[in-house]
Amino acid sequence: MGLCKRMKKNNKNTMCPERANIFIIEDSSEYLSSVKNFLELNDHTVVDSASTVDEAFTKIPLFQEENIDVVLLDGNLSKNRTNCEDGEIIAKAIHDAYPNLAVIGHATEHPLVNANVNSLKTEGPVKLSEIIKNI
Repeated sequence: MGLCKRMKKNNKNTMCPERANIFIIEDSSEYLSSVKNFLELNDHTVVDSASTVDEAFTKIPLFQEENIDVVLLDGNLSKNRTNCEDGEIIAKAIHDAYPNLAVIGHATEHPLVNANVNSLKTEGPVKLSEIIKNI
């Protein structure tokens, strides 16, 4: 059962749209562009994005007014980091501010422990779109 379905079952106030408002945190501009295009072709809206840890922390307080449903979060935003520490810190901050907001860890190799669900980049965009619809 997906996170949103569990929340609804437990009478938690949450939204689980087929057409999600998505915030992407990704440092690769090429990858961001391709994922954004794919998601928008599949009826999702990419509301905004951040490419650094500092930029993500600046924009987290705006998630509620931007009606963000899902955050797609890369694990490594700093050069020479491969342990997903950046993503873990950001995911925790998002859950502290918005406990019911779905965070999808989207890293190259390692899943994010603080994410609700993970989709490795190597699994491709179709898998990512399925995860978003089933959250």
